[in-house]
Amino acid sequence: MTETTRVLVVGVGSDLRRDDAVGRVVADEIDARRIPGVRVCSVPQLVPELAEAMIDVERVVFIDAAISIDAIEVGRVVPGRSPSGSHHGDPASLLALADLIGGPVPEAFVVRVPVTDLGFGPDLTPGCRSSVDLVVDSVLDVVGRPPFRPRRS
Repeated sequence: MTETTRVLVVGVGSDLRRDDAVGRVVADEIDARRIPGVRVCSVPQLVPELAEAMIDVERVVFIDAAISIDAIEVGRVVPGRSPSGSHHGDPASLLALADLIGGPVPEAFVVRVPVTDLGFGPDLTPGCRSSVDLVVDSVLDVVGRPPFRPRRS
């Protein structure tokens, strides 16, 4: 008997662009914990094919680098613009696509990680590397939250 996936964690980033890989590094750390009910994907970019995996879970947590912030940010994602047919996208458009192909659309969150160096190179900068444990804790906090259940009127 296989366990049902309740949460999908998606780490995003390029392994060739230094701190941009932090989403994937964090995803690998979470995957190593083998948390029941949690499936982890590590991808270089968000592609439409992820929408299909999203419709069978209660929650999706995206982890991505952000150069324009100073601290870890956790935010809710709602379905956004209609899918554009592009080969890559953003969390909001993936939710819209999941809805389009038959939902139900899961709760979705994005954990944005402050970074400083997106230049070419294989390793995270020391500052980014030192934040990985804190980012893992932030993601696990979102993974463990009780699901939001809207009140019926």
